[in-house]
Amino acid sequence: MLIDPTVVTEEMSLMPGTRCPVFESFFIADNEMVLNIIDSPGLFERGSKVKDIRDNMAIMATIEECINREITKLHIICFCMSFGDGIQQEDVESVKILVKYLGEGKQHRQSKSIHQPIEQNILLLGPSNSGKRTLMKVLEDPCYIPPYETGDEEVILDQFKTIYNNREQFIQFIEHNCNIQPFNIQLQINPSPISIFEKNRR
Repeated sequence: MLIDPTVVTEEMSLMPGTRCPVFESFFIADNEMVLNIIDSPGLFERGSKVKDIRDNMAIMATIEECINREITKLHIICFCMSFGDGIQQEDVESVKILVKYLGEGKQHRQSKSIHQPIEQNILLLGPSNSGKRTLMKVLEDPCYIPPYETGDEEVILDQFKTIYNNREQFIQFIEHNCNIQPFNIQLQINPSPISIFEKNRR
């Protein structure tokens, strides 16, 4: 949707289709901006069966694989959550694990507790129904595209406007924060994300 806000996905699912990390570059003509994006399986995955949910260790392994491909800086990290679940305690713990791996003290802090706004570099996309709205910056008006039927033109147009506005907010957020201090990845200093996850789990 960064390229074309009119795109329609092939299927509706709360489980992300990305099973392995994908690196893509996008050029946004309006802002003459090039975005290099790593699309990775999300930390906030939900599913009806345990086997359908990738655990944090597997997800951290995919992030480590991206880093091993000489990606040394991450400017902004975006998390997407399901509309129904919102932010759960395990999600908060996952974010804390990720931030610990990326290196505390390498970016400007805004908080002293998890219940206050945290990293400037972290953006949360989606609603929050669990009282942790201040955890990160939240984009308003989550959208859902219902099956099209005759007479639904007004509903579809309204949802398109929501998508378009959220897209503009997201791009402006990146553009206006392009000078923030990034996460600096140094594998020779920081331990593996997998080892951190295993240590926290124990």
